[in-house]
Amino acid sequence: MKKTLRIVSIIFLSLIVILFVVFLVLNEKLPEGQQGPEADIMAEQMMAALNKEAWDTTKRVSWTFKGIHHYEWDRLEHVVKVQWDEHEVLLRPDTKTGIIANNETLTDQETEDLISMAWDFFNNDSFWLYAPFKAFDPGTERSIVTLEDGRKGLKVTYTTGGTTPGDSY
Repeated sequence: MKKTLRIVSIIFLSLIVILFVVFLVLNEKLPEGQQGPEADIMAEQMMAALNKEAWDTTKRVSWTFKGIHHYEWDRLEHVVKVQWDEHEVLLRPDTKTGIIANNETLTDQETEDLISMAWDFFNNDSFWLYAPFKAFDPGTERSIVTLEDGRKGLKVTYTTGGTTPGDSY
């Protein structure tokens, strides 16, 4: 029994060390960038190429993220229907408030938790829907980076807000 436990412990520790080494090897360092007018111009060019004006005037958007979170976003009324599993929440993302839309019998805490989950899902999943249009949001920094092939690229860092502040793309 002791021998088996020792072998399992050694395998487990070895696996942790291997995963840590793989993380260190595969984790890329963010390129250093230069903030300034050139970065803002590149971001504006990106917005024009993507037709930000059309996005800004889009009244309703619906999409499914990874096949598990479903959204119907009324951008004029600032209300989102968020559906996952058997849950349906009508969410006001600007105030992080909402109501449970189906006939679930829930405690106040369960209701609060579902609304919080809906906001987290919407916050993350909508970011991937329209991330390029967020390049000038409050708390963003834009910088020009040199890519491996020598071309210039735009790096946007989200210093505040959202679920994972500090991310760069």
